[in-house]
Amino acid sequence: MSIILGGVVSYFGYRYLASKTTAIFERINLKKIGFIIIMLVLTRVLMDFIIPAIFGQNQDISLNQNMIESMFQQGGMVALLFKLNTVIIAPIIEEISFRGIIFEEAKPLGKVVQFIWPTFVFAAVHGPSTPEQWTVYLTAGALLMVVRLVTKKLQYSVMFHMAHNLMATVGL
Repeated sequence: MSIILGGVVSYFGYRYLASKTTAIFERINLKKIGFIIIMLVLTRVLMDFIIPAIFGQNQDISLNQNMIESMFQQGGMVALLFKLNTVIIAPIIEEISFRGIIFEEAKPLGKVVQFIWPTFVFAAVHGPSTPEQWTVYLTAGALLMVVRLVTKKLQYSVMFHMAHNLMATVGL
């Protein structure tokens, strides 16, 4: 069901963005791919070392992360489809929604709001309930927004998001 819903949201979101901006896709730029790799390394350092050093190692996991882990433990086709959703479908939907539509609609409100609003909404929909969880999701949203702003194309934040989720899914 999520794959169908994801396809519908992605299609209409893409059509909407294509009518408003040219900042969706371009030919692959190797410098921008290099930037994504640097940002992925920075993300791992922040998520694996800095945030745990600030909050301690034994923090509660968010409802979102708990649900993801329980789906992965199902095994078989359920786990495979959920991993597909986590690595491909969710990043496309989230990037079209947050760094695409919300980002574009926030333009008239100024650059600061255009950065903060999609970042906050991204964090909020992931269901954080502790300061550490808010920090993790706000950091992830901010890093995704930095990729979007620096590369000026939505495709690179989608790639970054997919790579991040893939690394988390395979345990890197």
